[in-house]
Amino acid sequence: MKKLLTTLAILALFAAPGFAQSMAGGYVNLDSPAAVNPGDTGVEFKFYVYNGSVDTEWTADVIFTFPTCFTVTGGYYDDGGLGWVFIFNAAGNVASFNDGDAGYGEIYDGDAGYFYVTVDVGAGCPAGPASVHWFQQGDIWGADPHFVEGDVDFTIGGTATGESTWSSVVRMRPASCS
Repeated sequence: MKKLLTTLAILALFAAPGFAQSMAGGYVNLDSPAAVNPGDTGVEFKFYVYNGSVDTEWTADVIFTFPTCFTVTGGYYDDGGLGWVFIFNAAGNVASFNDGDAGYGEIYDGDAGYFYVTVDVGAGCPAGPASVHWFQQGDIWGADPHFVEGDVDFTIGGTATGESTWSSVVRMRPASCS
């Protein structure tokens, strides 16, 4: 009996990585801002990132891709004092936060944190609906899926200039007012 239990314990150790460790259930919310304007500088976006893994997959990387007319200028992570560290990198319109200690990751299943990204909005950004694409990568332990991704929406303000907008209407005076 002892030999059987020992064998089962050893098999369980080797089988654990094969259990599905899924990032499904994870999500990102945009807390602020709801709108920006072309030409704005130093705008801070605040994202709430939740790891909804149903088992023990940790979040190792979080990437935010802004519209191409944006430039990422800074970023940081706030875990509420738990001490987890993400390393921030900016490349054009992309903000990346990567596992800071080469461990399993920085956000464990059922936990969350706030990510702050500072951007400059290009003066030529078109007005209207816009989105930030987010990608949350797990620690690659176990079976798929090891990531979740999606989009959060916001608005780029300004004056619309399409032919069916009010700004394109020419004010006409009646002929009797000339």
